[in-house]
Amino acid sequence: SEPNETFTVSISGVSGAGITTSSGVGTITNDDSAATTIPGIQGIAQMSPLDGKAVSTTGVVTAVDAAGFYLQSPDSEQDGNALTAEGLYVAGKLEAAIAVGDRVEVAGLVIEAVVGDEANQLTQTQIAATKLTVVANAQALPRAIELDATVIGSDPSITSLERFEGMRVSVPKLTVVGPSGGRIDEASNRVRGDGKFYGVLRGVARPFLE
Repeated sequence: SEPNETFTVSISGVSGAGITTSSGVGTITNDDSAATTIPGIQGIAQMSPLDGKAVSTTGVVTAVDAAGFYLQSPDSEQDGNALTAEGLYVAGKLEAAIAVGDRVEVAGLVIEAVVGDEANQLTQTQIAATKLTVVANAQALPRAIELDATVIGSDPSITSLERFEGMRVSVPKLTVVGPSGGRIDEASNRVRGDGKFYGVLRGVARPFLE
């Protein structure tokens, strides 16, 4: 980012005032966002070490929804640290035409947002966008991380998947442990499913109630 800039203003030949010659010094304070990588924003903990700070970063758009989009480091630019996530969510599109595969530069404020209303809901690291620039289109998407029992079993804590937050992942095998929900309309004798179900990775123990 740029350093602060100092300038001097000199005034002379003033008439009709108490001074004829004067000067002053002013400073333009750098307000650029600090450029950093996505894993630098995510850090290795559940909360971002840059929470509440203005940053700028770049990456490839991997998914878009009504409120924003997911941004991830290209494979060639990832830091190689298995504990830092290479993706995050950008809140706000600022009227920009954002599409999957775009390379985007984004500036904004790092926030830890509560997504959903479940009890004990963990926060999601986001950038509240103030500036967006699409610099390229049709970029290759980062490789999806394959999740299996060995990945989950290595760390069974509630934050075990934090290192994949905002990233592309794949689940090749899933064991369903709960049926899909829905509603029954007794008046018409019809059942409508909501398409949602619960599952665990193949090889992970099924949950149970005591």
